[in-house]
Amino acid sequence: MQAARPLGGTGELPVSGGHREAEPGLGAIVHGEQRAAFEVPQELAGERIDKVIAACVESLSRGRARKLLGQGAVFHGRTRCRVASRPVRVGDKITVTWREGAAVNLETELSVVFEDDHFAVIHKPAGQHTQGTALGDQGTVVRLAQRRFGPAAQVAHRLDAPTSGLLLVTKTVEAADAARPLVQEHALDRRYLALCAGAPPAGLCDRRLERRGRRTVVVDGEEGKSARTWFEVLHAHEGRSLVHARLETGRTHQVRVHLSSLACPILGDRLYEGPRADRLALHAWRLGLDHPMTGARHDWRLDPDEAFWRAAGWEPYKLGED
Repeated sequence: MQAARPLGGTGELPVSGGHREAEPGLGAIVHGEQRAAFEVPQELAGERIDKVIAACVESLSRGRARKLLGQGAVFHGRTRCRVASRPVRVGDKITVTWREGAAVNLETELSVVFEDDHFAVIHKPAGQHTQGTALGDQGTVVRLAQRRFGPAAQVAHRLDAPTSGLLLVTKTVEAADAARPLVQEHALDRRYLALCAGAPPAGLCDRRLERRGRRTVVVDGEEGKSARTWFEVLHAHEGRSLVHARLETGRTHQVRVHLSSLACPILGDRLYEGPRADRLALHAWRLGLDHPMTGARHDWRLDPDEAFWRAAGWEPYKLGED
């Protein structure tokens, strides 16, 4: 049988690990992940995609291929594929990403805080991805929202996987169009609680940020993008502090990087040198907006659970009503 043709050149089919640039739209491969990307050869044209994966990737059986398809870890061209019986054509691009021993996200139910005909506000637990990754989309907020509210459901903004808290979901195309300017013009009132080492100075942190690979970094001058966060220390004890962070902008990892740049990294933030903890101690505490469809003002609040406080070894702190 003629071997599948690897993307980007000739030779053996690439099964990669470590940090490498991936196929467009799939993101970089991170530590512990493996990826195979190939084009379907002539003799496999018309076959099922699970059979083709098993034939072209030596380390994956057909049963494993079906599991990865079910998890959403297979891309057929630029589209995520979950259907094991989908036929492929010669030259189709197939990309499979996996991690040995990786836990599969369970398809749990969303925890809905608010819902009307246009929007829903949900409580995203720590560890849940907002959107799919190259490893799949099973159990993500987007997939669960589409299952519950319909195929048009999307998230209006994002929370990092290890962050818990409030997240706005749009249920219709019209709602998504109406919410987009709120995000772009920073009209969403987004407030976080963080447990960090030390105590940051109160007031505005105005430091420009730039995305570099998996990390976001502070940059000088006019490089990067404007990023503005207001900080207030609500409580401090034994070298740890509870910080209220209010976003003026919404850059990737903004609160995490700003606190780290102030020598006050968040507990459990391994990416930005935070002290060791069982979880990232960052929680999307409050969310507010003027409803673009009804004109009504909405302000939601969700206090952190006990796991958040345990990151600092604290008992739950009584938060005020303001």
